[in-house]
Amino acid sequence: MKRKLFTGVIATVLAAALVLPGCTPAKKPESVTEATIRDLANDVPVQRAFIDGRWAAIQNDADFRKAALQENINEKRKMFEEKDIRPQMLELNLDMMEKTLADPKQKKRLMEVQMDLLEAAAKDPKLRPRLVAMIKDLLGEQVVKSEIQKITRWGAVSSRLPKAVTPPSAKQQQPPQAGTEAAPPEQQGAQQGPGTIPPAP
Repeated sequence: MKRKLFTGVIATVLAAALVLPGCTPAKKPESVTEATIRDLANDVPVQRAFIDGRWAAIQNDADFRKAALQENINEKRKMFEEKDIRPQMLELNLDMMEKTLADPKQKKRLMEVQMDLLEAAAKDPKLRPRLVAMIKDLLGEQVVKSEIQKITRWGAVSSRLPKAVTPPSAKQQQPPQAGTEAAPPEQQGAQQGPGTIPPAP
């Protein structure tokens, strides 16, 4: 009998606690928490404090620094894996490259880095064959081949010529002096003295 009476009292107390205003479990604390979080998210000084605190932790705590930087890398990898985000990341990388090339100082630095990469590839036993194959493909292009022939032909004879001799390309661009007229093409060969190197075709 006493046990039944005690059970009834407990049930009555619990029912009253659930019915009374403000006694509903977790409802009011949830509302307060959501409002607080929203206020903190919109508070600029608070967000600034979070940024400063995160940076201080990265600088001063080795374990946190490793975890934070690794998380940053993981997020970037996920951006490339996400189909809807990947095009934006690729476009961002191209934009960064264009901005780099538009800055003379950064452009020079980028070209120096690229030259270092090529030199490193040439010294690497595994990458050197690929680099050589790429160069061979370029040399097979007729335009590149013609330019190289011009350079090598003039370079082979320039060391034996006096310093006053002008390269063929420069001669072609020089206008005739005042009071003189350019000789016809059929007479130009007769005007060339012995030892004169004809211009490269």
